Amino acid sequence: MPTTDQIARPQATPVLPVAAGVVFLLGSGAASHADTPNGHPAGFSAQGVTGLEMRQEHTEFVFHTASDSAEYSSRLILWNPQRSRIVRLLFDLRDAQWAGATDSSDIAPPVVSIAVNGRPIPLAHGESSFQWRFQLDSPSRRQMDVRATTTFRWEPDDCQSPPFTLGWRVSSDSVFDVRRADRTVVFRFDPPVSLMAVRNYGDSAVFERGTIVWHWQGAAPAFWIGYEPNLANEYTDNFPGRYTIPLGYTWDNEYLGYDSSCDIPDIEWAGREGNPDSMTTEIRAWVEDYKRDAVTAIDEICRHHGVSSTAAESLLTQGLAALNPVERRNLRLALALVPILDVNDKPTAIVRKMDAVWSSR
Repeated sequence: MPTTDQIARPQATPVLPVAAGVVFLLGSGAASHADTPNGHPAGFSAQGVTGLEMRQEHTEFVFHTASDSAEYSSRLILWNPQRSRIVRLLFDLRDAQWAGATDSSDIAPPVVSIAVNGRPIPLAHGESSFQWRFQLDSPSRRQMDVRATTTFRWEPDDCQSPPFTLGWRVSSDSVFDVRRADRTVVFRFDPPVSLMAVRNYGDSAVFERGTIVWHWQGAAPAFWIGYEPNLANEYTDNFPGRYTIPLGYTWDNEYLGYDSSCDIPDIEWAGREGNPDSMTTEIRAWVEDYKRDAVTAIDEICRHHGVSSTAAESLLTQGLAALNPVERRNLRLALALVPILDVNDKPTAIVRKMDAVWSSR
């Protein structure tokens, strides 16, 4: 397992770490990209209001990191307060995309199984090969247990940071009465990964040893998760407990400036291929943003440990035992970067000095 002093910038391209404030700016419920070639599950729905009450919903993902495949299951406990009747439901996989596909026939849906009260039922395709329709007998004032299972691909986009992103929704709030529904989503990584490898900015998700759990009642939010495989084993033993996301303090579990994307900031092109070695508006903004993030890291790490930011150097030497390895790395790096990120300096000089900082770690 690498140490913080061995963490260097990505090897694929000569990319400087971008400012922490502009890394991982993610929207909840964002659509999946070309990294879900089979589509991703969107829960149960219908073409109109069903009149059924949702009492429970349990959605579970198990992502096998070695095979880039995700097992999925969704279980609904439904109640019919009305007369006995037949109800028609839908199950969807959405946003099936693959960069190598020339037409929709190149994208194959996975196998989906649906059972009602433990018994498999026949399925038919709906409006597309990624939608399944089925019907169930709904006795009056009786409970129904409906479960769907499938396995789909979740693959990386090597030029985005983090490489794995997935957005999804659970069963539709508009066709079931969900006012008293007890609902849970569980996302497990197999094998477990470090807290540092997972990105999620939703409310009240709980991370513990490679598993994220959301639990709520009533209407559902959209969900989004990001995964950085380069950090899967990063200081796993330093995060043994339960962590509620969003975290109020992140400098002990996120690296300042870490970015694994293919983006090359403008400052890297200064003085090369005919570009002037001058402080353009874009480069100035990059330098100022990165310096601001470095200063913020110093201030917040020191405040977290009850000292003034003017005592940052002594915190590194005398209070070293109080800092976890990620904080130590971030504080050392931030202190080294602040004097380097000077808008009065030439961009090539800034890059040269930053290279020296990174190569020494």
